[in-house]
Amino acid sequence: MSRTVRDLVVPSGVPASRSGLVMLHLAAVRLGLVEPGSQTELLVKNATDSKIRKRIEDHLARGGLTDGDLHRLADANGMFFSRSTKIDFDPFELASDGWVQVLRLGRKANDDVEHRYVIVLDDHDLTQFTLADPNRNGLVKFTRDELTKAWRLGAKKGVKWVGTVSARDRQK
Repeated sequence: MSRTVRDLVVPSGVPASRSGLVMLHLAAVRLGLVEPGSQTELLVKNATDSKIRKRIEDHLARGGLTDGDLHRLADANGMFFSRSTKIDFDPFELASDGWVQVLRLGRKANDDVEHRYVIVLDDHDLTQFTLADPNRNGLVKFTRDELTKAWRLGAKKGVKWVGTVSARDRQK
């Protein structure tokens, strides 16, 4: 079943090294945890441990965020971040409205592969997908074949990457 994409302003042309932060901010907006139009850097400011914040800032400047950085930023902003270590499901299918599906894609850049994070916004009957891709043109569409190729290229050491972001239960 196809899901409707809520109005989400997705920036474009963001450096790949910052795509993880922008992706996490867009997830927070989509989950209703931060206001649309808020500054992306708000997430970093909410990380209260200065050593962690400095490491995240260093990673944003060179290479991009690690899984650990994503976990710490999510924790500091009322979210859970989870990465699947066993992918025995369709990584492109939206399984729940309660979380945001995240992929790490790759793109050839000269003799290297540039990695970036994207959010699956709509799975149009599992043949065409709308993504929030801040490194490219913001909202982009991929066919299944295009997305599969980019997702495989986003693997590091042969390990493909898919994650989810959800809101932490504030009642507990």
